[in-house]
Amino acid sequence: MGNERVNDLRSAGLKARVVMPSEFEDRYRVVLGPFPTRDEADASARVLGQAYFIISFSQQDTTITFR
Repeated sequence: MGNERVNDLRSAGLKARVVMPSEFEDRYRVVLGPFPTRDEADASARVLGQAYFIISFSQQDTTITFR
């Protein structure tokens, strides 16, 4: 699931992968990254022209932050 989209994104030179669902009801997700900065992640996502969100991880904490 999502492999076709990942292949399209990789062909466009983006770092893409599929994240498998952790719960039965969850969905597969196609993600880009990691990126060294939020600005680079944002610029890469804007190129797609689709809705997106950025997940940030602090080096001291693994809490997910949605922005």
